[in-house]
Amino acid sequence: MAVDANSCVQVVPPPIKSQSTVGAGDSMVGAMTLKLAENADLKTMVRYGVAAGSAATINQGTRLCSRDNTQKIFDYLQQH
Repeated sequence: MAVDANSCVQVVPPPIKSQSTVGAGDSMVGAMTLKLAENADLKTMVRYGVAAGSAATINQGTRLCSRDNTQKIFDYLQQH
């Protein structure tokens, strides 16, 4: 969930099987920071962050999110 002066956005993570949560928060914050730097709107920023955090959880061990998995999950979130 994210809130700014004009809106509130809640994004529900997709139904995926989590292998590890290591690095999920770092991936989420990094992805949101990237979108913030690109001047994305709040909804896009939050969806991309949730996508990256979710993408990190599908990996075993300490691997962070991949660009391909993040994009696939982001595309899914755009449709739901």
